[in-house]
Amino acid sequence: MKKIVLANGQTIDMSCPTVRVVKNAMKTEDEMEMIIGLISATCNLSKDDVEGMAFPDYMKLQEALLSFLGRAPK
Repeated sequence: MKKIVLANGQTIDMSCPTVRVVKNAMKTEDEMEMIIGLISATCNLSKDDVEGMAFPDYMKLQEALLSFLGRAPK
């Protein structure tokens, strides 16, 4: 579990993605959609919540997610 603090002070808890979550996310070929799906699943956020956040906050979440994965999914 990682805690990510967004620019507005909100703290988001991110759990380590399961194999099932990664497998389901990889069904799309669009990398950004894949990352949004993974962030949504691991942070208990809706995809609309992720898409509506400020880009720097999205990048913080993406960086935290990729630290679990070891590298960007392809």
